[in-house]
Parts: sequence; structure tokens; C-alpha cells
Amino acid sequence: MDNLLAYIKWRGDLSFEQDPFNEVDNLVLSVLCYTDFDYIVNAMDDPVEIAKVKEQFFAKYSSDDIEKKRGTFKDGAKILEAIANTRRFGKTKLFGYINEVSNDDNSQFCAISYVLEDNTVYVAYRGTDASIAGWKENINMAYLYETPGQKKAKNYLNEKFANNDYKIRVGGHSKGGNFAMYASSFCNYEIQDRIMTIYNNDGPGFRSDISEYSSYNRIFDKIISILPNESIIGRILENDSKYVVIKSSKEGIWQHDAMTWEVSGNKFDYCDKLSYKSLIIDEKMTSWLEGLDNDARKEFIDALFDLLTYLQKEDVNTIDDLLKQIHEDKGKIKCNVDKLTDKQKKIIRDVKFKFLWGAVAAHTPSMFDDIKNSFLDVFSEMKRAFFVDDDIVAEVEANAKEKAKAKKPDNMDEDDWLFLNTIDDEL
Repeated sequence: MDNLLAYIKWRGDLSFEQDPFNEVDNLVLSVLCYTDFDYIVNAMDDPVEIAKVKEQFFAKYSSDDIEKKRGTFKDGAKILEAIANTRRFGKTKLFGYINEVSNDDNSQFCAISYVLEDNTVYVAYRGTDASIAGWKENINMAYLYETPGQKKAKNYLNEKFANNDYKIRVGGHSKGGNFAMYASSFCNYEIQDRIMTIYNNDGPGFRSDISEYSSYNRIFDKIISILPNESIIGRILENDSKYVVIKSSKEGIWQHDAMTWEVSGNKFDYCDKLSYKSLIIDEKMTSWLEGLDNDARKEFIDALFDLLTYLQKEDVNTIDDLLKQIHEDKGKIKCNVDKLTDKQKKIIRDVKFKFLWGAVAAHTPSMFDDIKNSFLDVFSEMKRAFFVDDDIVAEVEANAKEKAKAKKPDNMDEDDWLFLNTIDDEL
């Protein structure tokens, strides 16, 4: 089955006049946002032709440089190379590139705007990168009414489109999809009225009270959520917008990778419904969140990241590096737990580390194998740091295996089901 690159090759010779903008074009431009446009496209409103962007990008990065980068960076580079000289995207101009990561307010924000040949604009927000700040912002969505990144996304629309009359589409992949929905919901009404469609490509939802805001309800019918059939990230928090379910060439968390989404002609290859795996993970996450009030969510997140801060070395700024460090230095966990206050220890025990499992489920697929391989070992060390007896650990693991055997659906992978239930019982 075809994917984005095959679509570009097949559809690239047609203009938007010949074949109007579609949902696959949306994903092409969302993935393109993962490209590093630093020092190529600036934050001002000075459009740069995509052919020039391609030339400067590949002068800046060799193929070896790109290969060493994480998955989404490479995906963006592939899309840029594929579309720059096509009839469909070759006249695209890029402007308003902003890329900010702040440890001070725990935010990771990136956006860019594309002026298409038909003089409409697609605003793309980037999904989560590997920064610790970006990771914490993902989790903060569980209790904050507005994260710093969401605020920046809203301000971006207000600032970039106050003095023009562009018709606008807004979208993003993963957290970028959440930013697209949020910014469109709370930007100025004059700009909101010019938004044609909002694309949420497997991005998380919101706190349940968002439906109380009239500005959100004004644009609700313009939101389209696109979910792979085993979606995990797109099922986190609440999102009642209309959605379509599509096929992916991968399974489980790996379906979050937009490059695996299957394309048929000028649309995605649809499924009738979400898989059982997606529905049960959604049920577990929802029931757990509903059991915690806002203060408990905040206190736990702060306590957890205080613990990670104690573990973090000065030169560790990404989740990849931090996970590697924790896995290598598991013996340090107990002594660093002692630095937490008694209240923080109690909070972590009471919540039973389920936010950590939520973060595992919500993060980018390129890390999932490493997380899965190290998670249980690290978690066992944390439990021992809280003086949990080894016999109890063994009993829980044995019970989880029995539970998995007893309840595993026929259509679910046995290893994935066992992993989920082991984590669930340990928690």
C-alpha cells in the first residue's frame, strides 16, 4: 500500500486547481514541519521559495548528518526533498518559522506557515521533539488549563494573520495537532472566521471542560481528527470532534509514525473502527485520570520531575539521554528518592507511577523499544527504593501473566497484551 512519499510521486504533477487540497496534503505539510528550518526561514513574514529552502537545507546537512538524526527529523527531510520540485508543491513559499524550547516554563513550540499556489495558507505546528521540556509539557496537559506551548500557538495565529486576509488551514501531527485545535479555538474571532479546516493528525485531546468555551464551539465543526486504527496518542484526554480511522503498515504505538499511514489515491485508506487495543488503552487512561483531581495531577508531576531532576546530569537535555542515563545508573534511584519530601514520596506511592506509564504510551515511537526494554527494570528499582518487598514484586508479575492469559483478546498480540497487563498490575 502507498504512503506519503508514494502519494507525492503519484500526485506531484497536479496543481491544486486540478485536484483540490486534501487530507493527505495536510499530512505532507505537517510532517514537513519536523524539518530544521533554523537560519533558512526566519520568524518574520518574508516568504522563502521552497526550492531555495531545499537548496539551503541540504547544503547545511549532508546525508550522513540526516541519517544520524531521530526519526521525525529524517521524515521532514525526506518530504522536503520529495516535494520541492513537484508541480503541486513547487511554488510553495514558507514564512514565520519559530522554534523554541524553554526549560524555564517547560515548553517546546515550533510552527511554520506555507503559502500555497492557490494563495491559501497552511499553518503547521510541530509535534513533540526529544527535549525534556517538551516531554513535561505533554504531561502538563493533564492539569493545566493552558500550557505555555498552547499559548504560543494561539499567539502565533493572532500575530501572523492580523494584517492579511489569507484563508487558512491549520494542522499538526501529535502534539502539533493539539496545538492546531487549541490555537484555532482561542485565536481572535476575525482570524477564526478565516480558518477553513483544522487537522488533528493523531494528536491528544484536552481537559474535559474545554467544551464549556463558546470560542471552541464556534470552530468545533471545522476540526477533523485522523487516527490510525490502533491509536494511542490520539486517544489521550478528551476530543469529541469528528474523526476518521485509517490503516497503517505498522502495529500498536508504531502507528503514530505518520510515514506508516496508508494512502489510496488522494485520500487515506480507511478502517471501519478503532481496534480493541486502542479502545482498552483509552478506557484505562480515562478511568485513571478521572480518579485524580487537578491538584493531585500537578503534585504528582512536580514530584516526579523533581526526582528526574535529581537524577539528571548537567549535559542531559533530551529524553533519549535521560532514559539511557537512568537505565545505566539504576542504583542511584534509591538514594535520590531520599531527597524527596515525605509528602512527595506519598504522592508518588498513591498515584502509583501511572503518569510515567502515560508518558511511555504518549511518546514518540522512535523511543518505544528502548523505553519498553528498560521500563520494568527501572520501575523495579523505584519500587525497591520505596521499600517494596521482592516477594511482592514477583507475585505481582506472576499475577499479571495469568491475567494476560485469561483475558487476552484473540486479535491482540500476546507480547503487547502481557506488557500492558504487567505494567497495569505493577502500578
